[in-house]
Amino acid sequence: MLSAVGLLIALGSGLYLAAQTGPKSLPAIASRAEFDTLAVTYDANTPYALPHILFVIDRKDQNRIYYVNTRRYSFHKDFVNGTYLSLERGREFFENNYLKPNRRFVLGTVAYQTPLRRWTFEFWEGDLVPSEQIQLASEIINKTFSCL
Repeated sequence: MLSAVGLLIALGSGLYLAAQTGPKSLPAIASRAEFDTLAVTYDANTPYALPHILFVIDRKDQNRIYYVNTRRYSFHKDFVNGTYLSLERGREFFENNYLKPNRRFVLGTVAYQTPLRRWTFEFWEGDLVPSEQIQLASEIINKTFSCL
């Protein structure tokens, strides 16, 4: 018979394993159902629900896009490090990918704006992403994200 602590550990392990299932990322999103397999939703069951996924564009690898399993990786750096695309950490990762114009990665989010019933992509408000990289992200997302 499981003790209360043993039961909590077993339940916690099950939740952790559930979050670790599924792909790490997808190269394209073909449907809302596919989006939902990777998405996390803040404020679910409210008018402010925001289902979203992270995306990473690797400029060094011919602008390859990764639609990140956001259930598995909460932050861009976790995905980039967890898949060995880069081993930069901390301040170095932050400066090289959010502040410098000649960055390797373009990092953003695709979300379904529930009140508007529209798809959008965005960048962190402190990101100094150059306008040509915003245009690049728009072109790549429009080619690879069929829900738009």
